[in-house]
Amino acid sequence: IDNSSDAVKVLTYHKAKGLEWNYVILSSLDDNSLDVQSFLKKNFWGINELRHPEPHDGYNYIVQFLPKILATSSTNFPEPIVRKCQELPNYKVLEDKERKELRHLLYVGVTRARDYLTTISKQGKSAPVLYWLKNAGISDGTLANLWNYDQLQPAIEDITGTPCTEHTETPKYTFYKVTKNHDLSDEPKFLSPSKLPKIAFEQEDVKILANLNYRIEPYRTNTENQAAAGTCIHNIFAVYNPALSHKENVEKATSIRNGNLMYEIIPDTEKVIISIEKLYAWLKETYGEAAAVKHEVPFIQSLPGQVVHGEIDLLWMLNEQECVLIDFKNFPGDQATITTPNNEHYAGNYASQLKAYKDVLESSGLIVKDTLVYYSVMGCVMKLNL
Repeated sequence: IDNSSDAVKVLTYHKAKGLEWNYVILSSLDDNSLDVQSFLKKNFWGINELRHPEPHDGYNYIVQFLPKILATSSTNFPEPIVRKCQELPNYKVLEDKERKELRHLLYVGVTRARDYLTTISKQGKSAPVLYWLKNAGISDGTLANLWNYDQLQPAIEDITGTPCTEHTETPKYTFYKVTKNHDLSDEPKFLSPSKLPKIAFEQEDVKILANLNYRIEPYRTNTENQAAAGTCIHNIFAVYNPALSHKENVEKATSIRNGNLMYEIIPDTEKVIISIEKLYAWLKETYGEAAAVKHEVPFIQSLPGQVVHGEIDLLWMLNEQECVLIDFKNFPGDQATITTPNNEHYAGNYASQLKAYKDVLESSGLIVKDTLVYYSVMGCVMKLNL
């Protein structure tokens, strides 16, 4: 920053530390960072470090990690989760931490001004509240008591009608044509297995191996939430443990369903557990007792200029050298759709993904006896002859 130049400086509060000007304008003071939904998303959820004033289990420094549960940043937390978070002792600790940071940055902003300090609000109403001052504990944030100091009364001015500055000079731009470098690829460096280019796969190489005569219902999906609902079922399958009781697995499934906010879409989580139980029973009947069952097996494949990485949903280990590869799909359609070529949900569309899994497993010394796709919602097992 050239502090001597005759120009308007636009800086963050952090960047303004150590600098001074005759005239300072503070913005963002009407942002309410302690609004409960905003605070949960930005300051409570995710990874946060906090220091308790009193040691907790012998420690006063804690790292809190809460994994993402909202589908989008515009989605609000349900009221039961909000209330539960507010009851946690860490909520107040992090809230106090945010208040302290607000006071610190407000002090930095205010003390940058030698002569004049202006605060602005974009709320567009006659009685705005500057929540930053309120949350920092300075005042109630209203214009009548902005700084909570009788001898410092602000002069209020409405600038909504102020005309914008007119630029008389038209900027000139110089354009340069960049020669394409054919040695560089426009393809992404890292690739998900599901994004691999499709390979031609004949209909006769796709076979319905088993119909388990079961369907997860109700399953209230649409084009907007189908992917999120499928991920929720996938997560339930990933933690399914046949060593636990049916009831314990249903409780775990319900917890995952609730964490993914799928109350209305998947109202009965027991149906999901029955679906995976039926798959396990069929695998045991068809291939015998598993020597081991592996979930979410890490997968990495190097291609020219790219790296494919992801997880293999399930490996049913017949012995140390042989396995059955199973991939989960949660499309809630019918068997005619998944066996029809040129349909976007055709099972053969996943051939490139499953072939990549199979190639890597076989390169590691394993024998892949069968490559299967389990459509969990419709209870259908498909075999791909790769």
